[in-house]
Amino acid sequence: MKNAPDRKAAESARNSANSTASSPCPDLKSARNPRPGTQAFRLLAELQAGNRVDPLQGWFRLGIYRLSDTVLQLRKAGWQVITDTKEVNNRYGEVCRVASYRLPALDARSTKEAP
Repeated sequence: MKNAPDRKAAESARNSANSTASSPCPDLKSARNPRPGTQAFRLLAELQAGNRVDPLQGWFRLGIYRLSDTVLQLRKAGWQVITDTKEVNNRYGEVCRVASYRLPALDARSTKEAP
């Protein structure tokens, strides 16, 4: 078929995306800081204070409804934001998994849960 996508090109693009996702984070000195007054700026300040932020905390404390998108913006700017998964109970008592975001800590003991 003339208009069919090239499988080798698609595989190459997929492998390229996977290799960049697993590569080490660029030097934090090359990471761009977000503009003051933005959601990304507020999130970065919270993460740099050593706090972990989950979507509920992002909404109530930082006013960020789509936390995962703001995390993506920071990652595209060169920040290494780590995603951990934690289990919480919903209002019906069911166990659910949610993302919790943090920056890499120089000392693992310095990372704490946000109040």
